Amino acid sequence: MEKIYCITTHSGSKYVVLYTPKGKWLERLSLGRIGSLRKDKEKIKIYKILKLSLGEPAIFILEPLRKGDFTLRQTTKVTKIKIITKIFKK
Repeated sequence: MEKIYCITTHSGSKYVVLYTPKGKWLERLSLGRIGSLRKDKEKIKIYKILKLSLGEPAIFILEPLRKGDFTLRQTTKVTKIKIITKIFKK
């Protein structure tokens, strides 16, 4: 079973966090007021979610852009979290 979390931030950005049996992925769907970030509208592997709660910035440890162990991404304050559970048939 896969779980999908749709996250909206204070800047207007919308993110999707996808949990699958093969790992966690982050995708930023809209630019909001901030501007573009690396790999917008592409799935980025999440190594760890450090914080994800309403009223606080979300903090993710992501696969690295180039050399290095990881990339840290922090959002503006999270204003909405919508949880969607889906069962995908193969």
